[in-house]
Amino acid sequence: MINLNGLNIKLLGDTHLGKSFKNGVPLHRRGEREALVWKTFEESFENLENVDYHINMGDIFDRAFVPYTVIYKAADIYARYAMSFPKTRFIIIAGNHDLSKDLEKRSAFNLFEMMVRRVRNIFVIEEPTLVGIIGFLPYDPVRTAEELIEDLMMSEDPVGVVMGHWDVDMRSDPHNLIPTKTLARY
Repeated sequence: MINLNGLNIKLLGDTHLGKSFKNGVPLHRRGEREALVWKTFEESFENLENVDYHINMGDIFDRAFVPYTVIYKAADIYARYAMSFPKTRFIIIAGNHDLSKDLEKRSAFNLFEMMVRRVRNIFVIEEPTLVGIIGFLPYDPVRTAEELIEDLMMSEDPVGVVMGHWDVDMRSDPHNLIPTKTLARY
């Protein structure tokens, strides 16, 4: 957990729910790593009594299309904990594995959002969004990370900190590379 300007924040990222671990895994051990991923995911929701924000930094799902059971289980876990901790804001940022690159198709992330939107303290972020003083920037298949920052900074409300699902390796596609120069301007 981190403390940011008096806010207690618990971060979670790159859970890649729905990933199947098969390469190099003996048949009798298949499913063990998948179970461990779910266990680690659910453990991130423990001890939230004094947590203001539980933030999933992106890639909740391993790919744009995962089995319905994975989406349902993730939505159920989020809804249960959000209702158990009504003072905590649960933020889920879209990552590059969450959304379809085909803009005509809806992804597992979109279905997940429909399932949890009824819970008032869950915020699924698909567009640059300001929650309190924190700006959240998701992956966008069309707009670059720099363009998303510019959109967020158009807000009339003050932005204290920005969090996004960015690539940090210079060898990555520059489309979603962390926009350090743009961030430095603000």
